[in-house]
Amino acid sequence: MPGTRQDSNPSARGKTAGKSAGETGRPVVLQVLPWLDDSGTARGSIDVAAAVAQAGAGSLIASGGGARLRELPRQGVEHFEVALTESNPIATSRAAKQLVKIIGDHGVGIVHARGRTASKAALWAIRRVAPGRKPKLVTTFKLPRRSRIGLKARYESPMLSGDRVIATSRHLAEQLGSGPGADASKVRLVHPGIDFEAFDPARVSDERVIQLATRWRIGDGAPLVIVPGRLDSGKDFRTLIESLRHLGAEMDLTALLLPPALVPERARLELEELIRKRGVEGRVAILDDCRDMPAAYKLCDAVISVDTWPESFSRIVSEAQAMGKPVIASREGGVGEQIIPGQTGVLVAPGDSAGIVSALQAVTGLSSEERRTLAELAIAHTREHYAKETMCEVTLELYGELLGAEAEAGGDELAAVQGQAL
Repeated sequence: MPGTRQDSNPSARGKTAGKSAGETGRPVVLQVLPWLDDSGTARGSIDVAAAVAQAGAGSLIASGGGARLRELPRQGVEHFEVALTESNPIATSRAAKQLVKIIGDHGVGIVHARGRTASKAALWAIRRVAPGRKPKLVTTFKLPRRSRIGLKARYESPMLSGDRVIATSRHLAEQLGSGPGADASKVRLVHPGIDFEAFDPARVSDERVIQLATRWRIGDGAPLVIVPGRLDSGKDFRTLIESLRHLGAEMDLTALLLPPALVPERARLELEELIRKRGVEGRVAILDDCRDMPAAYKLCDAVISVDTWPESFSRIVSEAQAMGKPVIASREGGVGEQIIPGQTGVLVAPGDSAGIVSALQAVTGLSSEERRTLAELAIAHTREHYAKETMCEVTLELYGELLGAEAEAGGDELAAVQGQAL
C-alpha cells in the first residue's frame, strides 16, 4: 500500500532497533480475540494481521493461543497471551489490565476486538489508558441482534461501543444501523473472506479426494451430502435427521456430519441416540474432525448448513460455493445473501424438514451439465464477493480512516498520511 515502508526482514516488522512499532512512527494495530483455533474468527484475524504487517505497520494479536499460533511469526505478527474466554468481571478486569500494558508498551493506535468478551475487555482497557494515548476501537459483530432492550442488549453493548462496528452481512449492517440509539455512521460492512488458494477445486488433487473417500469408506453410486459444523452450535442437525427419516427408501443418500475437533461428548451422544431412534443409522454418521475440508467439499455432491437461529454469515456456505458445490442453507439472516437462490443453492426456513427433503431431491437430481453450470456460477459469485484479499483491503481502509481522522484532528500531518496509507 502506498506511503508505508515494508521491512525486508519479516521477523523484524514488529520492532526496529529495539523499539516498538509505535516508537518508529508506524501505525500499530492490536487484534483481540479468544482463541487462535480453526474458527472463522481466528482465520480472519490472522489474514488481517498478515495484511497489516505486509503494509509496513505493527501487527499484534492478543488471544488465549491455539493451534494456529505457529503461523504468526512467519507473517511478521507478534502474539501476547491473554485469557479472553471468561466474561465475569474479575477475568475481564485482569485481561483489560494486560491489554493496557500492551497498548502502552507498543503505542497501539487501533484495537480491533472480535466477539463479546474480547470487546468488553478491550473497552475496559481503553477507558484506563491516559487521555491523548487512547487508541481507536473497532469491533466485529457477527451474530444478528437479539434485542435492543434488556439483558440481551446489555450483553451485546460492548460490541456496539467501537468507533467503528464491522457487520459481516448487509442484513446485520441494517440491523445495527437502525432503531433507537443506533449510529449508522459507525457501521461498516466487511464480508469475511475465503482463501481461494485453499478452496479451489483445481488445486485439490484427485489423490487427496481418494484418500479421504478411502478413510471414510465412501463408495461410488449414492449421493454424498456433508454437514459441517459444531454439534453444540446453532446448526439444526435434528431437523436434518428428521428429513432423512422422511426420505425413507425414496433416495439412496449418505449424510456425513463433520464437526471440528474437541466435540462435546454430550452433544455427540445425544445426536447418536436421535439417529438410532429415527432409524437412519445407515444413512447418516458423525465423523471425527476432518483435516482436509477442501477435499471433503470436492468429494461430496452437496453441502447443508441450516441453523436453528439466523446467522449473519456462514463461512461454510462460501467455502462450499468456492469449491463449486450446491448448498442448502437457511433463508433467514444474512446467509441468504451468499447464495443465488435456485442457481447456486436452495434456501429453506428453520425447522422445515419438508423443505430440506425437497432441496435434497433438487440438488442431488441435477444433470452433469446443470452441475457444471452451477459450479461455474457459484465459484464466480464467491470469488467476486467473498475474497480474502477484499476483506483485508476493506479492513485496512477502515483502520486508515480512523488513524487519519484522529491525526488530522490533532494536527499531526505525518500520522495522517500514515493513517490514509494503511
